[in-house]
Amino acid sequence: MSTPCPAPVYRAVTYVHVASVEVALEFYALLGFTPGFVLRPDGKRAVWAKACSRASGVPGSAEMFFARASGPIAADQQAVLFYMYSQDVADLRAHLLASGLFDGGVYRGQAGPNGGRRVVFEIYHPPHMERGELRVVDPDGYVILVGQLE
Repeated sequence: MSTPCPAPVYRAVTYVHVASVEVALEFYALLGFTPGFVLRPDGKRAVWAKACSRASGVPGSAEMFFARASGPIAADQQAVLFYMYSQDVADLRAHLLASGLFDGGVYRGQAGPNGGRRVVFEIYHPPHMERGELRVVDPDGYVILVGQLE
C-alpha cells in the first residue's frame, strides 16, 4: 500500500498542440474562453497561449494552454479528449450554430460535414450525464464533450 502524497496535485490544465494558436483562440472564444498571455516571439505569429473561462455563479474556472504543433495534427488518434461543463448545453449549442459551426445532427461515429471541422452535434443524454452532453469538433479535429450537471 502506498503512503499519501505529501504535496498532491491540486489543479490540472489541458495543454494541447494545435495547427494555429490564433485559430484555436478564436474557436475557444465561442466556448467562453478569453486569451490571457499570448507568446509571439517574432512579434507576429503566436506560438503559445493561455486562455481562461469563468462562468458567473460557478466556482472556479476552466483553463487551457495552446502551443503551435511542430508537425501535423492526427485528430483521428484523439491524443487529447476534452471534457467540459456548461450550465446550459442547449443555449451553448444554439450559440455555436449561430456562430457558424456546422450542424452534425445525431452523432453516429462519423466525421460530419466539412471534413469533421467546426461541427456541433445534437445533445444526447447518456446515463452518466442525464441533463445532456454535447459533442463539438474544434478546428484541429479534436472532440470536445460538454456536459450539464444541473
